[in-house]
Amino acid sequence: MSNEPEMKTRPSGGELPYDQVTELVNTLASRDPRQYPYGIYVGDSLVLASLRLFFWFESVDKLIEHILEVEPRMYNVTPGHGLEEYQARVRPILARVREEGLTEHLRRELDPSEDGGFVIDWWGPYNDLRDGRSDFAWEVRSRFIERIGKDELSPLEQEEAFVEHLWNYGV
Repeated sequence: MSNEPEMKTRPSGGELPYDQVTELVNTLASRDPRQYPYGIYVGDSLVLASLRLFFWFESVDKLIEHILEVEPRMYNVTPGHGLEEYQARVRPILARVREEGLTEHLRRELDPSEDGGFVIDWWGPYNDLRDGRSDFAWEVRSRFIERIGKDELSPLEQEEAFVEHLWNYGV
């Protein structure tokens, strides 16, 4: 894995201070998805807040913990202010993720937009974005090809450029 320090992902209290949110966002969004292969494409549920980012995790369990414990707090869903209800609703769905995987059906069922304050537009392993057939993967790759043009890149150069594309996608 990388030399970066392991982030403490489980908050100890309620709302996350702005500087902690900024540090966490920067860390999760800048991870190399070849080393942290499980991701979510996430952002604010408000229509006017169009910023979306890929966050990358080393395991499905770390991704699940983030969705359950951290992401809602980034949108001020805190103990006594909706966190318990959000967690009670999503916990059984996230338990099914451990059994069934990061499926599109479970992502839609999870839908944290109403009670979590955020949306998850995609989740899955990195190789699904790189090689998958979902509409979202096709869109990401189409924008990548538009950006780099038809230049001849070696497979390694193309992989590096694609990872860089993901770091900037939705920003």
